[in-house]
Amino acid sequence: LQRMKQHFTPPPPTAPDAPPAPPAPDAPDMTPPQPDAPPVDPPFDDANDNNEDEDQDNLEDEEVGDEFDEDLESEVYPTPRRRFSVDVGYLMTNAIGRMPDAIKNSPEYQARFRSLQDIWSASDASATSEDERLQQVGMAYRALRDWVFTQGDDARSAFEGLGTFRRVELSLYPQQSQRIEFYTTHFSGAESKSSQKHPDETEDAYLVDETLGAYAVLDGVGGHPQGDRAALLAAQSFHEKISALAPGLSPDQTVDEMRRILIEISDSLHATAVSEGQDPKRCMGTTATAVKLCKEGGAYRSAVIGSVADSRVYHLRAIPSGTEAKFAQITVDDNPVIRSKATRQEMLEFQERMNNLITPPPESDVDGRMYAGDGDEQRGLRNLVQYPIGSETINPDVFVQEVKFGDMLLLTSDGVHDNLTTPEIQGLLEQPGTPQERAQRIIDAATARSQESNPDGSKHFRAKSDDITAIVIDIPAA
Repeated sequence: LQRMKQHFTPPPPTAPDAPPAPPAPDAPDMTPPQPDAPPVDPPFDDANDNNEDEDQDNLEDEEVGDEFDEDLESEVYPTPRRRFSVDVGYLMTNAIGRMPDAIKNSPEYQARFRSLQDIWSASDASATSEDERLQQVGMAYRALRDWVFTQGDDARSAFEGLGTFRRVELSLYPQQSQRIEFYTTHFSGAESKSSQKHPDETEDAYLVDETLGAYAVLDGVGGHPQGDRAALLAAQSFHEKISALAPGLSPDQTVDEMRRILIEISDSLHATAVSEGQDPKRCMGTTATAVKLCKEGGAYRSAVIGSVADSRVYHLRAIPSGTEAKFAQITVDDNPVIRSKATRQEMLEFQERMNNLITPPPESDVDGRMYAGDGDEQRGLRNLVQYPIGSETINPDVFVQEVKFGDMLLLTSDGVHDNLTTPEIQGLLEQPGTPQERAQRIIDAATARSQESNPDGSKHFRAKSDDITAIVIDIPAA
């Protein structure tokens, strides 16, 4: 731990041939609280920070089972707070050694690193709980990480190439393995919450990458094996493939690429499941709703939407024109009752009628009762999807949606739109706030509805316990 401290603070930029700058006076002590157990050397040699083989060995050791930490956790890491402190120190120590000089000596990196350093030291004295410490240090760490990730692959790999990176991410955000986030100016925001049925796990995954203008919400299919794994694999693959697209594609070209990517992801997921012995007709699967923003003349003019199953995209228009609705769902759920309609317009109209139900439809509404049920737990066929990602064949719904500065796009998993009506979602989205605050409001309202009961004690008609995810995109000027 003492060796870690020596390497934790990056050297300030120095002129050529100038002697190294002396340590800053009164520098905050970054040494984590010392355990009562005898000191244990870190599971890497910090004298060889740039040794990629050493780092890879450490990563492989952790992936195999992290025997070092399991054997000594009760003695060396008696609390999550101490474990987290040591992990952040390990990560930053090795990341500094791997970081390109131009990045780590830049004023932007230095400022963010000093902020993390100051908050980390101060939180030792001021934090009243481990949760508070995680929140304080986590915000500063994430600010540094998000900026580094915008500086190119070399800078990014300085973090991701280290075994401790994933553990720090999971310490900060228990569901972080299901989240892929890269922000620049924060013109978008995302939030997700697990179902009450399994509060420590989630089958939702999402992608936010403002540098690419790429977004996705994925919801592992219930009743199928490994829904959480399916959602994560699909999210990671989508991000990899969308990142590989040539810049400057037209919206029509992006439509073709979006369809290809979704089909390739589905085929790969299906092949993986079958190779592992899963039933080809009922193997792991996930929904997928994706957005790729497209620029024309330096401004975002359109969004290519790709949809498989029943995660959704809504469009809130800043200034509707003609017959355009102010707020509307623009994707069509892959539900057998909805898809039985003759035209896309009929599908959208039926869907919207079901979206606004607060009480069960009358018995005379045969399709409505078939879709929404009569208020019992089964809720009819509402939650049924036909061909999710991972099916033997899929037919993604891909189209171009025109957008303007000030418009908002909202991506949701069914934990949001099963619980909330369209007018309720619109009202929450129109309230003032940042995209992140809007996403949080929607998550909070959907969570509250999922627990709501009627005056007679019966469950609210729309109440459904499920994982809940929302992404809000506030279309920027450029």
